[in-house]
Amino acid sequence: MDDSPMFIPPRIPIEELAEADQEQARHVDRLLMMLGAYVDRFSAALELIDSSAEHRKIAKQKRDLDRKDPELIKRDPNTPEKVQDAYKAKDNLLSTWQSIDQRDAIMTIWDFAKTVYEIRRSLERCKSLDDKVSKPQLEKVMAGLSKHFPDRKEARDTAAHPADFTSENPNAIEKHKLKTDFTAPGLSTVAGTFLFGATFEDGSVVFSHEGSTVQAKVNRESLDALTSLRDEMYACFKEAAEPAVVKNLKAMTGRDQDESHRR
Repeated sequence: MDDSPMFIPPRIPIEELAEADQEQARHVDRLLMMLGAYVDRFSAALELIDSSAEHRKIAKQKRDLDRKDPELIKRDPNTPEKVQDAYKAKDNLLSTWQSIDQRDAIMTIWDFAKTVYEIRRSLERCKSLDDKVSKPQLEKVMAGLSKHFPDRKEARDTAAHPADFTSENPNAIEKHKLKTDFTAPGLSTVAGTFLFGATFEDGSVVFSHEGSTVQAKVNRESLDALTSLRDEMYACFKEAAEPAVVKNLKAMTGRDQDESHRR
């Protein structure tokens, strides 16, 4: 589990901006907080995926012991088959849980990126805030999204709407079959193969999309990238805002001083 301290997002001092910009600034303020929530959500998905993987490993170890246990076999000669059936059912459930968390993580990457783009778009309609935001820093964030998550839209579309790629019409799946061979550690396919969520040890998830492969990385590397992009986005607002914790401390200090004067 990640024991690092929670990063406090900057808060926009709404009342200090032009009145005409204040509603748009509130929107940006909410979006900045959402970036942190998406990083937390992705981290939680990884924790659940890892937890399911560990439970699958434990279940396999238990199966290997139980189906050879002489006492269990003595009580029921069908123990090996029953143990195997129970293991298959549990492993299938845990594998499904991993797929659900994987899908959520892929969609969270898209949601994070969409929020970054919405912040930039909103700033264009909020001049008094936009003037205080570091444009070079903002462009660095945009470039980082393209670098770390180039296939985010295609991966999200495929993971979120599988029926659109397999059931839309009788020929839908043909459109997405690979046009060339594809090879990766532990997998080798030929042209004409349809990949849907092929998962690799490094957390990479590969899909067929319009004849090519698209990839999402559901792993610590992506979590680190999201965390870094979040922090860089917050840094864009260094001059325009202050961390919420500082704002709260100032408010508390002000109340303490008021009470001291009254006493």
